[in-house]
Amino acid sequence: MKKKWTGITAAALALSLVSVNSASAEENDTQAFKKMLTETGIEKGIPPEVLKAIAYKENGGFNHYNEEGQPVVSDDGGIGLMQLTFTADEIERYNIDMDRIANDVDYHIEQAADHLLRKKALNLPIVNDGEMRDLESWYFAVMAYNGLSQINDPNTNDDAYQEDVYDYIRNNSVIPVGETPELEINFGDTEEDRLIMSFPDRDYTWPTETPSMQLAANGSSVYTFHEHEGFDTSNVRSEVGGEVIASLNHYTPLEITAGPFEAAGEANHYVFYKVKGNFGEGYIASSNLQYGNDLTIFSDLSPGEFETAVAYLQQRDVINGYEDGTYKPFNVLQRRHAAALIVRALDLEMPEDYEVTSPDLTPETPGYQDLAIMEYHGIMGRGGQMNAQAPLNRSQMASMLNRSFEAVYEVPEEDLKIKDIGTDDLIYDDIAVIVHNGITNADENTAFNPWNSVTRGQYALFFERSIRLMEEKFE
Repeated sequence: MKKKWTGITAAALALSLVSVNSASAEENDTQAFKKMLTETGIEKGIPPEVLKAIAYKENGGFNHYNEEGQPVVSDDGGIGLMQLTFTADEIERYNIDMDRIANDVDYHIEQAADHLLRKKALNLPIVNDGEMRDLESWYFAVMAYNGLSQINDPNTNDDAYQEDVYDYIRNNSVIPVGETPELEINFGDTEEDRLIMSFPDRDYTWPTETPSMQLAANGSSVYTFHEHEGFDTSNVRSEVGGEVIASLNHYTPLEITAGPFEAAGEANHYVFYKVKGNFGEGYIASSNLQYGNDLTIFSDLSPGEFETAVAYLQQRDVINGYEDGTYKPFNVLQRRHAAALIVRALDLEMPEDYEVTSPDLTPETPGYQDLAIMEYHGIMGRGGQMNAQAPLNRSQMASMLNRSFEAVYEVPEEDLKIKDIGTDDLIYDDIAVIVHNGITNADENTAFNPWNSVTRGQYALFFERSIRLMEEKFE
């Protein structure tokens, strides 16, 4: 914080320094300070990533004391770890103890958090929906913490205070917060207020909406995911900073059982959580996690492709398992269940007055609504019979997926060689498309097995790959 000191605040600082000089020298404790910042953030609903980045920015590290063991005091009067300054009015209004600001780091951090909360409550622009746990929503509060002056205009200063803070969040908490969009900022005309910001736009949309992963509670449902270049798995360790005991695919479901625990080192602002899943138990960095949508850790799914595909679809409210906590990946998939997944994933509907034509489809048929919607969209039932409870075979699966994701899949420009399918077979076109798009594997040496039944696990894999392509194409 950069403010002009009043006589009262300067006097309070003088008292603080006398108190420190009369006591034994204090030392900076990075791990303890980071822990205090995390605990205060959790208590007050402020993302700890934000508080740590502010502290790191203010003193070039987690420094409350100088080499003589006295509170750091900057040239403009900022005190300690969070470089706090207050006006005489603020000291009186909020009953701030300036001696404790200088000498009690826990109290110091608490007051800094309260000050940031007061900035958040100002009539400042709202980012996205202003959700407290989202990192982007604190942008203007962080700006105001340092001052709504021209020096913090990101349009003219790449090193604006809040921009540096968010760079620390990206680099030290290892979170890919989106870059600041273009902001419209006005300044007053008079000498007195020409450097003070005003904002004609009250709402801004950032390119990302990133919830703090350091506010997760024990028992939270999470899954593995990160955007670290060159890595497509997340490491689980034996302890905080310990040896790697598992490398989990993206979308592996986990449950947090303990934490957070601070990562070692001044530049590491992320935390670790103890988690459990089908891999066992271990510790994982917060930067490798995302909040889950009440994901079930199915007891009969081992770590690997099936588990991550099912979790990916669970996160999108597309798929579920059985009440006994199993998924039964090797059970044969019925046609009605395949229809339900497509209807949910693509949010398909039909007119209320639509009349079905399949002779074996009646309101009493299990899965009637989903099957009727599929018939309306021409995805199933083209042969007349719907066969709701019959197993879905791989040829039918190819046709259903191709009709459902026609706008997503690329059509191969050349004929594909598939061991057990000829180019003149009626089923060739649909199968060639899903093979070409990597939904399943088949070539001149690998059979497609068109008449084999599709299992629940296989369909989850095929469907997950299709949804991923769709999201990549239309995101």
